[in-house]
Amino acid sequence: MPLLKSKYGTGLTAAKKTKLLEKIRLASAVKASRLQILKGKTLYRGNELSSFTIDETLSTGCLIIASAAGVIAASKVIQGLTYTAVALGTGGNSITITYVDPGVSAPLSVGVVGNAITVNLAHDGIAITSTANTVKAAIIASAPSSALVSVAGSGVSVLTTQVSTALLGGSNTSTFDKADIIEIKRLRTKKYKIILNGSANPAA
Repeated sequence: MPLLKSKYGTGLTAAKKTKLLEKIRLASAVKASRLQILKGKTLYRGNELSSFTIDETLSTGCLIIASAAGVIAASKVIQGLTYTAVALGTGGNSITITYVDPGVSAPLSVGVVGNAITVNLAHDGIAITSTANTVKAAIIASAPSSALVSVAGSGVSVLTTQVSTALLGGSNTSTFDKADIIEIKRLRTKKYKIILNGSANPAA
């Protein structure tokens, strides 16, 4: 007799979800390699997943996904630009952004050493002339910096210097309310797929 039916639809109650998830976790000492977690268009599977647990200490209970490949990308808003780590996970928290005033006439330039991105702001000999738009273009045009971060936002106001500022929030673990689970499948490969609402956000 199979552990689960082939598919459970959207009518699952929180209690039913808990029971099914516990069965998946406990039966045959299910390992992460037998799990798939789908959120929107992102699929975590096989060795990308390190574990999942059920936390009933919260009022609704939640699903905690730990991924060796990372789950949440680090990001930081700096003077109108949102910098987001290209790679998911805690590694993005070590990326830093610095804006430097050269103090003399100089073009805008971007330098990268390890995970440290330094933007040397353009200067006309009197004052800084770089804007969010020109800095964004320079970051994107630089292969080393664009390999570390993506940039969103715009602005035409002149920027100021910025001390070294680290991206924040990168995590290998994400927690979702069980209410975000819209479907649970038992695959023919004897693996289990937990499908989350594509707009699900980590629980606070």
